[in-house]
Amino acid sequence: PRLTGDERRQHIDEFLSQCRRFFAHDSRTLHEVETFLEETGQGYSSQNAVRCYTRNSFLHKRVNKALRQQNFQAILDMRFFLHDMDALLREAYSEFEAAGIYLPGDSMIFFRGQSMTNEEIERLEEKRFDGSLITANSYLSTTMNRNVALAFARSYPNRALSPVLVKI
Repeated sequence: PRLTGDERRQHIDEFLSQCRRFFAHDSRTLHEVETFLEETGQGYSSQNAVRCYTRNSFLHKRVNKALRQQNFQAILDMRFFLHDMDALLREAYSEFEAAGIYLPGDSMIFFRGQSMTNEEIERLEEKRFDGSLITANSYLSTTMNRNVALAFARSYPNRALSPVLVKI
């Protein structure tokens, strides 16, 4: 159900209070929470949801962690934001259809660049070879541009991680 303006503000305030407690001992992330608070105080709207999520910020981390762990209380606590993301993604999909970029039944290719441990890569390869379905319990940032995805894959050099390009 849609939240009224007052309910929405209350949910945002509660979510931010929880984040303050959660990140109390992480000054950098706590600063991100305070910055988000300043933005929400100046009129956070659903139109800002994707922009806020795509920054590698506390919000991105909290959303993905809650979805991956299927933490229903955390999901409820941030439902204002998940609702905003859902609405924006549906709108983007409609724009794809209206522009003729995508027609129902057509295939589209997207790419995701990321860093993964060798264990994660091996598990994915096993699933690919045995035909298992690969699922994700989070939002995945993707692009239609292979080179952009490659740049993301290579952007976090680390000996423990390997760059991976995923074709979806």
